[in-house]
Amino acid sequence: MTQDEQDMWMTVIPKHVTGLAVFLWVDDIGIERKTKNNEPKLAFQNNYSDIRSENMIFISISKTPKILGCNSKIIISDTDIQQIKQFIILNFDLLMDYWKQKIDIMDFMEKVIFVS
Repeated sequence: MTQDEQDMWMTVIPKHVTGLAVFLWVDDIGIERKTKNNEPKLAFQNNYSDIRSENMIFISISKTPKILGCNSKIIISDTDIQQIKQFIILNFDLLMDYWKQKIDIMDFMEKVIFVS
């Protein structure tokens, strides 16, 4: 599987599911991804469009989430980035279970903690 094909294996998590101002993408391959930088991560939309955008920024799934190798200017507010980090912290165990493929996307969606 090429890198481009692997990049396609991400599921969109809509704003109404997370309570965030932007869409998130979670990795469907997770731990099985065979790439050099296979650390737990997700992506967030780098704009406020209601249409899913390909302008994504990667962020680590950890107890202290960090932006990963951003090549473009971050457009969304610092407040929204902090909310994304809070979402990751609140849902850390759930995100890791999904990344490790212990649960499927339906389980994830049912158990996700909404950020308000």
